[in-house]
Amino acid sequence: MARNFEYLGDVEVFLAVMEHGSFSAAAAALATTASVLSRAVARLEARLGQQLMRRTTRRIGLTEAGRRYLDQARGAFELLKDAEQEAQSRSAALSGRVRISAPTTFGHFRIPALLRPFLLQHPQVRLELNITRAC
Repeated sequence: MARNFEYLGDVEVFLAVMEHGSFSAAAAALATTASVLSRAVARLEARLGQQLMRRTTRRIGLTEAGRRYLDQARGAFELLKDAEQEAQSRSAALSGRVRISAPTTFGHFRIPALLRPFLLQHPQVRLELNITRAC
C-alpha cells in the first residue's frame, strides 16, 4: 500500500514557519536549521505546484495560494489533534470500584439521579452504595 501523506512533515514545517514568523525562529523551536526548513517548504511548494511564500532577506509573506493553504492546513491539523485527543480520552476510561455512604433520605432520593449519568458515561465503574440511618 502506498503512503499518501508522506509530505505531512513538510506541511508541519510550513505551519511552524508561519507561526513563528521566520525560518530561523521556527528552526530554533524545532531544534533544527533554517536551511532544513527551507528545503522542506521548497519540497511542499514543488509538490503543490504553487509558491506559498514570498521570501526576502528581511521577511516572509504569504501568497494568496499560501494563505488559503495555511488556513486549510491549520484546520486539517486541528481535526487530527481533536481525533487524537478523543482516542486518548476513550482509552483512559475510568474503571474500578467506588464506595459511597449516605444517609437514608439523601441516599434514596438524591444519589440515584446524580449517579445515573455518571455510570452511563463510565460503564466500567462499579458502585457500592451504603445507605445508613442518620444519627
